[in-house]
Amino acid sequence: MRGSKNRYWILGVVILVLIVLGAGGILFFQAGQVLAQFEKDRPLPGAVLKDKNGAEIKRLGTGSVFVPLEKIPKELQTAVVDYQDENFHRKKKGPITRRLARIVQTPAGFWSRLKAKALPTVLARRYSKEDILEMYLNEASFGEGIRGVEAASQTYFAKPVQDLALAESALLAALAENPAELSPYSRPQEALKMRNEVLGAMHRRGHLEKSKQAEAVDTDLNVKKNHTPGKAHHFSDHVSHILSSQFGEEKVMEGGLEVETTLDLKVQEAAEAIFQNRDSQGALVALNPQGEVLALVGGRNYAEDKQNLATNEQKDVGFTLRPLIYALGLKKDWPMNKLVEDVKREFNGFAAENKEGRYWGPVTMKHALTLNLNAAAAHTLDRLGLDQFINFAKELGLELDKGEDTLALSSGVIKSKGLSLLELTAAYLPFLNEGRYMAPQAVIKAVDDQGREIFTKDTAGREVLTKEQAFLLTYMLTEKEEEIPAAVNNSPSEANSGQWCLGYTPRLLVGVFVPEGEADEAQEIWREFMTSTLITNTLNEADEEEGGFDVPENVETGILIDVFTGLLANSRCPQVERSAFIKGTAPTELGVSARRA
Repeated sequence: MRGSKNRYWILGVVILVLIVLGAGGILFFQAGQVLAQFEKDRPLPGAVLKDKNGAEIKRLGTGSVFVPLEKIPKELQTAVVDYQDENFHRKKKGPITRRLARIVQTPAGFWSRLKAKALPTVLARRYSKEDILEMYLNEASFGEGIRGVEAASQTYFAKPVQDLALAESALLAALAENPAELSPYSRPQEALKMRNEVLGAMHRRGHLEKSKQAEAVDTDLNVKKNHTPGKAHHFSDHVSHILSSQFGEEKVMEGGLEVETTLDLKVQEAAEAIFQNRDSQGALVALNPQGEVLALVGGRNYAEDKQNLATNEQKDVGFTLRPLIYALGLKKDWPMNKLVEDVKREFNGFAAENKEGRYWGPVTMKHALTLNLNAAAAHTLDRLGLDQFINFAKELGLELDKGEDTLALSSGVIKSKGLSLLELTAAYLPFLNEGRYMAPQAVIKAVDDQGREIFTKDTAGREVLTKEQAFLLTYMLTEKEEEIPAAVNNSPSEANSGQWCLGYTPRLLVGVFVPEGEADEAQEIWREFMTSTLITNTLNEADEEEGGFDVPENVETGILIDVFTGLLANSRCPQVERSAFIKGTAPTELGVSARRA
């Protein structure tokens, strides 16, 4: 009887042991599943944007950026281990492994807590010490909603993690230990104290010389305040909008895309520097003849104001449309010496008035454009036809509503949806591209996380003018005196709500918009940028002959014209200009003033 009881007792113990082992096996199996699911669900980083030369501009989204351990400074690795887990390299299931386990799963409920207890063992069995440290540094919180060492380095120090100095590495190690209580922004003294404690731990464990410790301790925190990681933020927002419109926001923000953009960071930085030295808000767009965006500044300070003045639509665009009006005249085979009426009159309810009440009467198209004569522009638009101009503007990428039923367009006043600086600048591309319009391009290509090319630059364009007509318009714009050979249209807004300056050399087209500024500030910014860009040899300086622009073979230039008659002029004429013509179309008759004895 007693033997039978013993057998039952032994059997019960065996069953209990099997239950415990089974439960333990299930527990460790499910803990492993939790870890596998964590790795599967971990979002890919946001799209990384690079300039056309391969330099990193910015990473979009909030997904952490995975950095291999070999690219994380040894000083940062040592600081974290010495301060948080000095026995890490001898005992893997220490504080760092347990912290990583809590990142993988936050316990909620009895069984969940048991799985969380098992996770450090699962981690220690599945990964090497180096793998665990790598995962921890890429997943740890560093305060301010920041996850991962790369995001922390970019946010606090505006640099990649591999470029961190010793004192900076020590601060990140301190923040990883206590991210909620050590904000270097709101509690800088506490953060400084903990950073120095990290440096002390590194010295005590023989990993830091006394002299280097002292030097690092004497270093200020030097964290960036109100810093948004990355560069060229308004441009990056523009690229994000382009890609999100095509692929969806999730693909852009958490899809691991690599994006090669058209931006040239040297040109971008030259543009940004100009606005940082001024009090006025403003925007600048720089394009090459192929329509690639080399620089795009949407405002003076992105941290203070994220609105993008380069891409926002404006309903008062000054005189920016006037070269397009006269370009349509050239397209209809009007020569630049064609007379247009600069007289005070009303056009179906729209009164075109010149500044200071001065009117020239009949003058050449070139003279009217050179002086930006309001009445002459309205007369020209009326002669060409409003619908014809709206159709032509569409060929230049400008969507104007057919409801624009007045000639106020000649003064840049738009009734329907407005136009952006980027759109308006791109509309000038045919003038330096032999008459060919190219839609502005900000992205060269985008590659997904599998290495597949999912986006390529649109290289299609369309001819809207002949190369001769494009050159003639350029010739009309080069009458103004500039420090560099260029064609420029400077246009303060009629409503005094903004200034515009759009101009180009053979290799660079630049538009500037200043909503409120000092007199001629847009033109000053344009000149300063163009000069600085050429001086730094980012672009080759054009030949000064004929403004640096190539003259088509069948065009003759430098013909002296009387602005009041459009005929040939001489020294007797009171007002003259130099004009260009397709060969065989120049006037052969002298004007009245030129014929006087």
